Amino acid sequence: MIQTNLKFSEMDLKNLQTITKRCCDFGKNNNAVIHNKELISLYDITGAEALKNFYFELDYYKNYNNDYLNGFYLYEDYNFICNNISHVGSSITLEELIKAIENYPYKTYEGMKQLLIEKENKNQFINVVEIKILETGGENQELINHYIKYRNDFYARREAEEQERRRIREEKEQEKIKNKQIELEKLIADTEQQILNNEKIINKTITVLNKNNEFVDTSLLLYLFKQNNIDVPLKTQGWVNNSLYSIQNQEGLNKYTYSYQGRNSTVIRNYILELIETIKNKNNITLSTEEIETKQAEQEKQEYINNIKDINFKKESNIFRIEMDINILKKKTEVMILIYKNRKHL
Repeated sequence: MIQTNLKFSEMDLKNLQTITKRCCDFGKNNNAVIHNKELISLYDITGAEALKNFYFELDYYKNYNNDYLNGFYLYEDYNFICNNISHVGSSITLEELIKAIENYPYKTYEGMKQLLIEKENKNQFINVVEIKILETGGENQELINHYIKYRNDFYARREAEEQERRRIREEKEQEKIKNKQIELEKLIADTEQQILNNEKIINKTITVLNKNNEFVDTSLLLYLFKQNNIDVPLKTQGWVNNSLYSIQNQEGLNKYTYSYQGRNSTVIRNYILELIETIKNKNNITLSTEEIETKQAEQEKQEYINNIKDINFKKESNIFRIEMDINILKKKTEVMILIYKNRKHL
């Protein structure tokens, strides 16, 4: 006999004697199958009268080529078939299991039939194994058809309830999206008005909707650029999100400056001026002479930078070509000297 205060995980169970029993179980396709299984008698290892018709099958799982006890499947023998009652974890002790089985109100085949009556009264699920056991037990076809219909109706009710839950979830999600869109529209309108009022704009993090109506975080000014169809390069978009802190009108001037963290951007000023121009055009506000001059100056500055880069590239290319020509001449000279030396020795 095994000590009843031991947990199943603490017992040496692999060498226990098994007995072949006819059992009803769930098949691979969620159907009911009847087959023979090798089970261990709880009565034989404990001597407890309450466990006389109860058996178990060990449930192991592999981890790094080692077998670990996950628990066991508990069966009750109705004399004509064994019913898989439950899966029990390996942390339970024999003493706890004995007490649980003693208090189980649905022992024996008649107890199982009473369980089905109570499940139906409480609108609970009845599985295919329970119906198969009724068939195997020789119950009349009318009762079996009744439980088959109940099971089908249960699935239909559950599907209808799930569809209703989905509908409510989708309605709430659509309402959330609608409210977010209203919130974003107001935020953009307020920010654009602040720009028109020459106020300081903090580039805070905001939550917006992407193309798939998913909520994602971005910066206010990057979102403003996109809403105004200003094509900011990806690299600069990253800089706007991570480094740009604010934009603000210079005191007494119609000209925006910006503050940032880390390294500066060489192109952001152009996009800020384009943003201001776009917003003013939307509101039928003409750019001031100074703003036009500033924009032209920025464009000329960028053209100058691009020209310098182009000149530097051409210079570097020419230098590389000259160096190549010199190296080729050196090699040719070395070959000629070698040929001359060889002839001299002949």
